[in-house]
Amino acid sequence: MLRKHFDNEIIELSNNLEDIWISIIKKYEMIFDDLTEVQKQSIIDNDLVINEAVVTIDMKGIELICLQHPVSVDLRKIITIVKLSTDIERIGDRIIEIVKNLKNIHTMHEWGPLFYEMLKIHFILGNHLKKTLTWYKNRNYEPDVNDYNKKCKLISGLCQKLGDKVVENFLIESSNVDETIVFLEVINILDKISHTTQSIYKWLDYQEIGVL
Repeated sequence: MLRKHFDNEIIELSNNLEDIWISIIKKYEMIFDDLTEVQKQSIIDNDLVINEAVVTIDMKGIELICLQHPVSVDLRKIITIVKLSTDIERIGDRIIEIVKNLKNIHTMHEWGPLFYEMLKIHFILGNHLKKTLTWYKNRNYEPDVNDYNKKCKLISGLCQKLGDKVVENFLIESSNVDETIVFLEVINILDKISHTTQSIYKWLDYQEIGVL
């Protein structure tokens, strides 16, 4: 394979990854909006399209590695794209879990301050997630392990505190059991998304410095 053609293949692979990334972030931003049942189902149904796109990226990445035997810099790029696609797909799956959990719950806003604390976590995590895409697209990522590890710990801590408050509220107010379970599950999923986002930062590190 000619060098120019190989470079174009990597660019196309990267562009396909960015398309999935953008789609996942848009879904993430919508999960606590006042969605109709049709919109919720559309988000769920679109998951299959995302999964198929990720499989295509994985297969193409493996093909390029096997056929081209790329030098270390190119190999890191391809491996990073494949690994990032897996993490992004995982976040997409978590988003679907949240949408499914909320599908039959129509009174989350009635949780008042607790619900707004969840929205705060959602906002902080969303900015953290969007920053990964911005850095990847602009190619201006500067590795800072302490920064993204600190952010992950911050979000996990907020999730833990909110979970404790939800349990305390249930014991005091005798809240609806099903809604309490859903609330706790959504908090848990947000925490999982935070850890997967941390993994994305680690792969961005790998692309830049070649060390995990």
